Amino acid sequence: MRTWITNAGGNAVRMRITNAGTGHRPFGKRSKAGRHFARRVAAGSNARLLACVLAVGAGLVGATSAWAQAPDGSGSTHRAASEANTRAQTLSSPRGLRLGVDLTAGRPFLRGDAAVIWDRIGSVGIVEGFGVRLGYDFGRLGLTLTGELSEFDPGDRAGAGIGFAALLHWRPQLTIGRRFGSRITAGYVRQGYGGIDFVQGQFPAEVVEGFGSRPAEAGNVYAIGDGVRFGFGLEALTSLSFLRAVVDASVDAVTFRQASLEGFSYSLLEPGWSFYPRISVALELHPFSR
Repeated sequence: MRTWITNAGGNAVRMRITNAGTGHRPFGKRSKAGRHFARRVAAGSNARLLACVLAVGAGLVGATSAWAQAPDGSGSTHRAASEANTRAQTLSSPRGLRLGVDLTAGRPFLRGDAAVIWDRIGSVGIVEGFGVRLGYDFGRLGLTLTGELSEFDPGDRAGAGIGFAALLHWRPQLTIGRRFGSRITAGYVRQGYGGIDFVQGQFPAEVVEGFGSRPAEAGNVYAIGDGVRFGFGLEALTSLSFLRAVVDASVDAVTFRQASLEGFSYSLLEPGWSFYPRISVALELHPFSR
């Protein structure tokens, strides 16, 4: 409660009387000291809030810097992945001379007159072979010349196959786990099968020009054809850039237009197209790789 007391000089003095029951001041305006204390508390709270914000910001900056510089952090992982990808792209674009050997296996599906000739002996099974390669790489583009020898045994009669191919390779920017590079192959192929002796009258004279109706004589028989090869392969991208293993899956499409009997060549009346799917595993040497 408030009261006014007149002093000896006749002046009125306002006094704040404390509630006798509670010991607290009645509600009213704060004193000057209280207002100064409140302002100091508010200023201190603002200062502490600003300090907290600055500390959090500094912590974020430090964490970001540590993430980028940590040897085992994600930043290092991203750099290592980028370097590995660059190395894989470099290995998949070799330059220089290339030498190689390969093992092949496949089954020819003969059509036309070539099928008629060999059906007189028996069916053709799996053909296994061996080849040598000589090539040159210009980066993603390469050239390969191959020579091939293979078994050829229709009806369990021992024969042989011989082949030659001139191929172009293109290496697209496609890698598998940065460990295997890919390459696409296309080119010309020439094949010959035979080395099998036919007895008198066994060779089908009706499929060639020049025999007429007389039976063919006995002799050694070959069939020769020309065609194209298409394939896709994977080559291992190892730390040994001068040596790599290659696996190719390809298909030869060949038309046999000639047959040879005892050294005499004849044209087939219906050459047709024969198909030869095959798998090859090769080891290639790049002696001047860089």
